[in-house]
Amino acid sequence: MLKLNYTTLLIFCIVFMTASCVKQDVEPDNTTTNSGNNGGTDDNDNSGGGDDDNNNGNSGGSSGSTSFNLDKDKILALVNEARTKGTTCGSNAKPPVTAIKWNDELAKAALDHSNDMQAQDYFSHTGKNGSKFSERAKDAGYTGFPTGENIAWGYSSEEAVIKGWLESTGHCNNIMNGNSNEIGIARSATGNYWTMVLGKSK
Repeated sequence: MLKLNYTTLLIFCIVFMTASCVKQDVEPDNTTTNSGNNGGTDDNDNSGGGDDDNNNGNSGGSSGSTSFNLDKDKILALVNEARTKGTTCGSNAKPPVTAIKWNDELAKAALDHSNDMQAQDYFSHTGKNGSKFSERAKDAGYTGFPTGENIAWGYSSEEAVIKGWLESTGHCNNIMNGNSNEIGIARSATGNYWTMVLGKSK
């Protein structure tokens, strides 16, 4: 990824059934959340849907820092804080929805995609091999219905990436989708590529 004059280029992207891809440049404001002045353009492309599997909130892995290169408990709590309190996505108020549960298969799909984007230096919901998020979820062992994917680059913390997604209408809508009841999130081993995959259990 290109970095100019110490400016961190922050780009996010979301898929919700048919994908809506949002690329946004954000100038840091010297805070830990990198929530500075928003700008940028929107691009749209298409992506597939998918299926899902049912796991409990702590299916596999340990609490706290995990092999998904993030603090699982922290990031899940941040997502569920927004879901259970309700929030505003763009100009639309979103009522509270039920808390979402962690799923390791979705997190594995998220980790594989984050690491692949980092290793091959690209940023897209479509993998270099042509894969869609729903296919990657199935390949990771997920047996339910994948409902959406968010991706981001450049954030240094769980708080920052969730804040960025919630401040972007499409990504926020994805997080607040009441049809989704399972989630997996992962960060690349290096490079701060983030992927969130959501699903609905059978």
